[in-house]
Formats: sequence, structure tokens, C-alpha cells
Amino acid sequence: MESRYEKFKKKKTSRPIRVLVAALFLTFAIGGSFSIAFADLDIDSTILSWFDRQGTKSIETIETAISSEKEIQLQRLREALQTEMTNAEQQLNTFTEAEKAARVKSLQDYADQLIANLQVDNTEEKQQIASQLDAILTAAKNEMNSLQPTQSTEPPAEEEEEEVDSSSEEAPSTEINK
Repeated sequence: MESRYEKFKKKKTSRPIRVLVAALFLTFAIGGSFSIAFADLDIDSTILSWFDRQGTKSIETIETAISSEKEIQLQRLREALQTEMTNAEQQLNTFTEAEKAARVKSLQDYADQLIANLQVDNTEEKQQIASQLDAILTAAKNEMNSLQPTQSTEPPAEEEEEEVDSSSEEAPSTEINK
């Protein structure tokens, strides 16, 4: 074990070292915080460097403010643009529907006008069908006459002609219906 004297002696030697370290630390702390202007140092350059630092800080602050405001305004512009695009789309759809309805109505009116002026002249076809039916009727009469024995009385021939005439009246209606 150490005696008290040895312990005391150790404490004495460590104390001056502590004081020296503290004094150095304090000197550096105080010296670092002061800006000493020496006589050979130009005050103008010191002021200019200070203005440069302040100008740089101001420019950075302004750039930050501008960029944040730019983002805000861009977002606002996007929202306004989206709203305008939606409105324009609705107006375009309304206009398209109105124009489509007007064009359809115009086309319907034109078709109605064409239908009103439409006149089918089928008299030529009727005459052609009637002549074909007459030819068929004549051929049928001739065929029927060739099958009948020849009779000397003429009144039955007239009756046959009446029967043939009544059948010819029915024939055109059935041919037309087919």
C-alpha cells in the first residue's frame, strides 16, 4: 500500500498538468472567437468578404424561397389546368351531342323529303306482267281447245270463254301475290 505522502505527491504533479490543459483550452476557445484586425490587414477586404458571405446567404435564402413558391404555384397551375380540361371536355361533349342531334335531324328531314317525293312508276311492269298473263291465258285456251272434241254449237264456246275470262281475272291476282 502506498503511504499518504506518496498519494499526496501524485496529486500535486497531476494538478499542474490539469491547469495547463485547461489554460490551453481556454486560450484556444477565446482566441478562436475573436477576429482580430491587424494593422497590415485591409479593412475593405474584410468588409467585402463579409458582404460576400451575407450575399451568398441571401441568394441561398432567395433561391430556397423561389423554389418552394415555384412548387406551390406549379401545383396550383396543375389543379387549374385539370379543372379547365374537365370543363373543356364537358363543353366539347355537349357541343358534340348537340351537333350530332342536329345532323341526325337534318338527315331524317332529308330522308322524309325524299320519301315524300318518291313516286314509283310501275305501269310498264304492270303492262309487261299483263301481257305475259295474256300470253299464258291464250296458250291455255289453245291447249284446252285442242283437248275438246269439236262441237258444232257455238254457245258452249262462249260459256267456256266466260269461264276462262273469270279465271283470267283471278290469275293476275295470284301471280302478283306470288
